Formats: sequence, structure tokens, C-alpha cells
Amino acid sequence: QQGLTWLCLTLEVSALPLVLFQRGRRGIWIGLLGMHLGIMVVMGFYDLTGGILCLYLFLMDPHQFSTLVDRLRLSTRLG
Repeated sequence: QQGLTWLCLTLEVSALPLVLFQRGRRGIWIGLLGMHLGIMVVMGFYDLTGGILCLYLFLMDPHQFSTLVDRLRLSTRLG
């Protein structure tokens, strides 16, 4: 349990330096997205976490989003 606390803290603190670089944006976005989805499922903070997830959608680069959607379409066609 303490490990998850430190992992969440590490994700939050490292977010600012990582978003400054193109290579770090996708990784930290996926990490924070997973963390908040976990909080939503485990703790039931649907309103707060849903708002944060919507905020993350606005912070994502549109080009990365279209690339992600294309990859998901390709994986569903292959699978």
C-alpha cells in the first residue's frame, strides 16, 4: 500500500519535468491516466476523477490522440 502511495507521488511530481519534452509526454500521460482510472475504480471518486480525466483529454496533443485512435482501430481489425 505504501508502494502505491509513493508511485502516485512520483507520477505527480515527475509530470511537470516530463511534459516539457516530447518523448516524456506520452509516458506520463498514460501513467497519470492509469493512476486516475485506478483511483476511480478502487476508491469510487467518480466525479473528481472524471473531471481530471476530461482535463487530461484537453492536455493531450491532438496528433498523439489521432495516432492512438489509428492504432486502436488497427488492433481491433487484426484481433
